[in-house]
Amino acid sequence: MGLVAFATTLAQGLIHRGHVDSTLATASVSLFTFTAAGLVVGHIAELAIEDSLKSRMRTLRGPEKTAKDD
Repeated sequence: MGLVAFATTLAQGLIHRGHVDSTLATASVSLFTFTAAGLVVGHIAELAIEDSLKSRMRTLRGPEKTAKDD
């Protein structure tokens, strides 16, 4: 996500003939901001997928026997 934001900001600066320093500063801020956002979203997605897989595996295995069931 960060690289896409950086490239988009640079392209916008080129199209609108923005000042080089301000365009690079804005692109750098976009890079770090969207990289951090991507890490958070990716971590949340990983946890959701992991939880879903664990739940599915429990369903496929069936009920577990406990000491009380014996």
